[in-house]
Amino acid sequence: MLLVFDLDGTLVSLPIDWKPVEDAIYKVSRGTTRFFLGFLANFYGSKEFWDIHQMVEELEMRAIDRLTVLDNAVEIVKYASTRFTIAIATMQSRRACITVLEKLGLTSIGNAITTREDMSLIHI
Repeated sequence: MLLVFDLDGTLVSLPIDWKPVEDAIYKVSRGTTRFFLGFLANFYGSKEFWDIHQMVEELEMRAIDRLTVLDNAVEIVKYASTRFTIAIATMQSRRACITVLEKLGLTSIGNAITTREDMSLIHI
């Protein structure tokens, strides 16, 4: 059985100031959107996406030194890994996700990760 965890907001909290990102997105989208998820839906894979992705990734990497582990997330994931196949699905970058997992000592128990770079839209 597969158990999937999110990263930021579930296992950890990454203190990122989203205001500069929102301002950059608003400028790039010519005012059609300000927020990250809307931007991803409209610009995924474009040059604009990769520019914003790099900006966010740098903010994520700087925030890792100040992350907060939520509740007893590390112990829960370690315990769950003895009973389930573990995966991480996150909107963080691959580099940030792997760095967080390394910092938490969780790299050996995850079987798969999917990150912002892997995003694709599925319409149901």
